[in-house]
Amino acid sequence: MASVTPRATSSGEVRWRVQARVDGRMQQATFLAQEGAEQFGALVDRVGWAAAHAVLEARRNKRPTVPTLRDWTRTYLDPASGLLTGIEDGTREGYVRAAGRSFLAFFGEMPVDSITRADVGRWVAWQEQQPSTARKGQSVSAKTVRNYHAILSATLASAVDNGIRIDNPAHKTRLSRGVKREGVFLSVEQ
Repeated sequence: MASVTPRATSSGEVRWRVQARVDGRMQQATFLAQEGAEQFGALVDRVGWAAAHAVLEARRNKRPTVPTLRDWTRTYLDPASGLLTGIEDGTREGYVRAAGRSFLAFFGEMPVDSITRADVGRWVAWQEQQPSTARKGQSVSAKTVRNYHAILSATLASAVDNGIRIDNPAHKTRLSRGVKREGVFLSVEQ
């Protein structure tokens, strides 16, 4: 778990340090603002130090006009943007909830153009391990992962169509088929 603590410099200014233990060694990053440090610390807790640090480096090296996946998803799902049409309001709200509990929780802070096929693969592996909200004690179903992946892929395809990315790293991702379950059929008496 990452810790965020204020540190005073020799000139009296406050800097914010994020620390986390990674493979038995302490890693740290320093921020000028508390908000940035807390966001980075939360990201470290969600996706690990290496992935969070990759996000930090990608943000530092990108031009400020490239939106994060969270910002682009918000734009894509906003009815006023005109990017996603032909769906009911309830469906759109379902997409917003699904995105928030799936891929945005994993790499929502990454710039849209820095997400790689490997990042999508790591997200799929992470998502398959998440607990189901409908079936206590079980992980998310393969069908749910496919649904989440479809929203991610459509969002990234829209980024390609709008010139933000050159490719869709979620396209043709291999997904688990899940466990087949025998159907339960009721008799007339039941």
